[in-house]
Amino acid sequence: MPFQFPPISPPPLERSSLLRLFMLQQHSEVQYSQTGASNIYIDPNKTRHYASTTDSCQHDSHSRVSHSSSPSNVSFVQDLHISASHRDVSDTSSQSNVSVTQDSRRNDPQHNVSDSSLHGHHVYTPGVPHDTLTSETHMNNITIQETAILRRLCDTLSAQLSLKAEQTSDLRTVIEAYPKNSKGFVWTSIYQLSLSFANINTVQQIHEDSKKIRPTLEALHTRYVTYFDLSNHQMDHIYLFCKSMVFDHCRYNYKDSLAPDVAEHIKKNAQRLGFPSMEGIPVYENVLSVTSHKKASTARNRFRQLIVKTLHPKPMPLDKAIAFCGEKLKAGGNVWKIEYQFRMAILRRFAKDFYRDGFTDHDAQDSDEEVNADVPTGTKRKAMSSRCVPNGKDFWSQADILIANKWDEYGENFKGEKWAEYYRTLIARDHAEWGRPQGLPQVDPLPLDYTTSADHTGGIAPWTTATLTTNQIS
Repeated sequence: MPFQFPPISPPPLERSSLLRLFMLQQHSEVQYSQTGASNIYIDPNKTRHYASTTDSCQHDSHSRVSHSSSPSNVSFVQDLHISASHRDVSDTSSQSNVSVTQDSRRNDPQHNVSDSSLHGHHVYTPGVPHDTLTSETHMNNITIQETAILRRLCDTLSAQLSLKAEQTSDLRTVIEAYPKNSKGFVWTSIYQLSLSFANINTVQQIHEDSKKIRPTLEALHTRYVTYFDLSNHQMDHIYLFCKSMVFDHCRYNYKDSLAPDVAEHIKKNAQRLGFPSMEGIPVYENVLSVTSHKKASTARNRFRQLIVKTLHPKPMPLDKAIAFCGEKLKAGGNVWKIEYQFRMAILRRFAKDFYRDGFTDHDAQDSDEEVNADVPTGTKRKAMSSRCVPNGKDFWSQADILIANKWDEYGENFKGEKWAEYYRTLIARDHAEWGRPQGLPQVDPLPLDYTTSADHTGGIAPWTTATLTTNQIS
């Protein structure tokens, strides 16, 4: 039955080389030879540790051997020596045999090792008979075995991290730092260097992959900047903006500025509106400009048709005309402001005067495939134009001229007193010719009283009523 030594706590890494060897050999078996000489043999195929000796073996006073009964624990050996002081010897003959053996070793020059080199202890090398031990042989054997372990560590990390051959070779050069440095330092250095190599390989692989896809990206970029087309959804957005802006009561130019205003609004809010960034890309700006002009033309013609419908064949009061056009054109918001009443009154009176020869549906430079359609993009209708009008003589060109003349006459402030007098005249004529409002609460009353004058322009006879108050008009 082999002798079992009690377990002790693991020693620090600064112990002797023999101690570090036994810390690494987790699957070794320690046996004492029964030949009378205290030898140590390591069997790496075993998973348990045993220590055995015969009665002829004596233990030194400093001998403390620790073995764990569990296969997963490491056997820690502290200053493994043989001393007779801690060994009860029952056989006198065995004591004499041990003494003879020790005396013969002391007289042997090969075993006459100074205390300074062995630190006052006998050192045992695994797998080597005790008769051939020296301190140099022992240290060399330990260095060789631990170096092999460190090499296996380098190979394992290289395989797991897919390192290159030259990187594996660089890892092994770190082993040269042992035993000048501690084993923990060498292990940590190897691990950190292997991770650094893995990161370098990852970056290089990404760089190589980017080189492969670079031609594809350049081709896509070339196509992206040289060819561009708006989707149906984006063109519907442009058409909605055109309709809302053409109905705006603050607009003073319909023919020339509507499309540029829409394009500028989309470029400034491209990301929010779902459009790509178009600033500084000529192809994009050109496509947006062409599309904006087409949709602006459609919106103008749509607004003109709605104005005509409020006058013919069945005239509508001013409040109903505003609601009718607003729900077709304006994208939300309040259409019952007094400013909308003024603008609708101006355009209705202008349409009446413009179509003196009868309400015909024509408009130069504004007839495209969607001229009459308030329908989703892609649906085409033919224009209802019965004749074409020369450029500059169409409805909206003449409307711009009218507003420009009134601007010069009454000033740039649409809410000034001169404009207010003009508004009151228009609204009074509107009520007299096409009916008074039905008293809808949404329509704001006019802010000022209106007094008729015999010198009223327009060739229309003065009103029979001398005074129209705001309550009467509304």
